[in-house]
Amino acid sequence: MKTSTERRLFDNPDWVRDILNTSSTGLWSICVNTKTGKAGMFASAMMLELLGLDDHPSPDVCYHHWFSRIDPPALQYVQDTVDRMIQTGEFMEVQYLWHHPVWGDIHIRCGGKLYFRADNEIELRGYHQNISELVDLKQENLLKKRELEEVGKEKQRYNALFESMLCGIVQYRYGKDRKAVFKNANP
Repeated sequence: MKTSTERRLFDNPDWVRDILNTSSTGLWSICVNTKTGKAGMFASAMMLELLGLDDHPSPDVCYHHWFSRIDPPALQYVQDTVDRMIQTGEFMEVQYLWHHPVWGDIHIRCGGKLYFRADNEIELRGYHQNISELVDLKQENLLKKRELEEVGKEKQRYNALFESMLCGIVQYRYGKDRKAVFKNANP
């Protein structure tokens, strides 16, 4: 049973809309006639922005706009996930590259599930989220990690070379009083 605070908070459409907009998350409903294959998409205002649409076109135009801009290498992955969503009725999620008409390529996390099925009609409902910033940060972190690993390898190579020299090598620096301060010496 929900408390009055929970009802005010979680049943408040303005609050939910603010959260979705702040997180670049749009909501969608896709209706498909399984006999004809005809599909249509209904989209929230944020979903329309994520699709690069100023106003809501007809459901079939909206669906085609979304589907036609999925990056070709991801197309089968998205289709297979949607098929599993329909077959199992379970929530499914995918991440893929999508070609936004204004912003260029964006990374999308999209999730949903079967909401309704009757005869040849099915309806899927879910969300569409722009995760490009997260993907960029992850790639930056991977690059930094590789750079640090390379620095570590270079340090190991240097130390191995330093230790293997047959002649004496000394590392030192001059202190503030102009006296030599020894740092390292090979055996």
